[in-house]
Amino acid sequence: MPPAVTTSTHDLVIVGGGIGGVIALRYARAHGLSAVVLEQQGGVGGLWRTLPAWQDLQILKEDWTLGDVPIAGEDAASVRANIQAWVERFALADAIVTGCRVTGAEWRGEHWEVQSTQGPFRGRFLVAATGAHNRPRIPEVTRRSSTMAEYHSSTLHDASVLAGKRVTVVGGGASAQDVLVQALEHGAAELHWVYRSLNWFTPTSRRKQDVVALRFLGKQQLLGVSATKISKHINEVIGARFKHYDITSLRPTYAFDLRRHHLIPGRARLLAELSTVARHTGEVAELVGDTVVTKAGERFGCDAIVWGTGFDVDLGWLGLADLTAAKTPREVARRLRGFSLARNHPNLFVFGPALLDTNGSAPFFYCHLAKAMARHILGHDTIPVEVVEDQVNYFDLVRLFAKADRRSYPPAVWRLPYLRRLWNWRGTTPLPLP
Repeated sequence: MPPAVTTSTHDLVIVGGGIGGVIALRYARAHGLSAVVLEQQGGVGGLWRTLPAWQDLQILKEDWTLGDVPIAGEDAASVRANIQAWVERFALADAIVTGCRVTGAEWRGEHWEVQSTQGPFRGRFLVAATGAHNRPRIPEVTRRSSTMAEYHSSTLHDASVLAGKRVTVVGGGASAQDVLVQALEHGAAELHWVYRSLNWFTPTSRRKQDVVALRFLGKQQLLGVSATKISKHINEVIGARFKHYDITSLRPTYAFDLRRHHLIPGRARLLAELSTVARHTGEVAELVGDTVVTKAGERFGCDAIVWGTGFDVDLGWLGLADLTAAKTPREVARRLRGFSLARNHPNLFVFGPALLDTNGSAPFFYCHLAKAMARHILGHDTIPVEVVEDQVNYFDLVRLFAKADRRSYPPAVWRLPYLRRLWNWRGTTPLPLP
């Protein structure tokens, strides 16, 4: 049964029941802290609970999962089941309130008062675990008697509606590439791709999850190879792949930098049928009747347009002007003035946006952050004090926490068990829980 609403004060109130919020709850309770998760949906899962079934992980399931928390595959249903498996594995259900929408939060001097549709909750610490993907981002364009159907990649639940249609996909990242593949698989009659610039991706003829080399990245980081050298290696390897597949026109104009850019896997079907896709570099300016008009003046017919343009962060429920104004993970990190722990608001953790959209695994990130957060609440100095605006990738995150928490990460030796596991990995064994 979910916990009853009371006026007692928890050690922490966690808003958001996605993978981050569930892991935060697990580590809080493992450290003897009282905690409650408030989730507005009918169950845990966060964004994965609402995404279309065709959405999936960009990495191998063995890189996503940790310890003995099972996952069956990389598809959305398996990810949702994996998040539920955390709840069951660690008996967390009694501390999760579902159907509970948070309407406001206020610091009352000694605790946070969180208002919700199921009454008030109090916590010495507040954890904003609502993630970085809150509001679908759709560019502002002029619409004049538009007759075309519009979707965001997160709302295209039945991609068969694209069959036989003139389809326009907007965006240069992973979501746009996935939508293009869906349009090809369902037989779009005509396909246009509009993007301002393309994200870095790995051209491949294989399944996309099979080309993301997180274990290689982890080895390099644990051996002390700098982000600059890793980035140089990636530029050389991926550059050679673009030449091999004869798609240099799709190579981004800027050099890949591990600290700033997310490397996504390519989609084999898209590369195989790229000649059937009309590409337009620029932005959509107008939707006029059944015609898309770009800012460069190009015009083409369209029955359905899909915005693969990502998400904005939305922390408006906190009622804090500086964080309400932040729309991207980098803006959140800058306004926190610290790493996930706000330095300008008391006892507030923003759990996620400072870490997401990096090259790594979300559960891996969340476990290390949740462990550090719990130890911080218990009075240990475990949270880095510096503002980190660049991406913190995979084991660079652990290195960051190791500087602040030498008890959890003994100098010179904490790397060894991880390095041994990565070195001997054969593709089926997940990393241990931190």
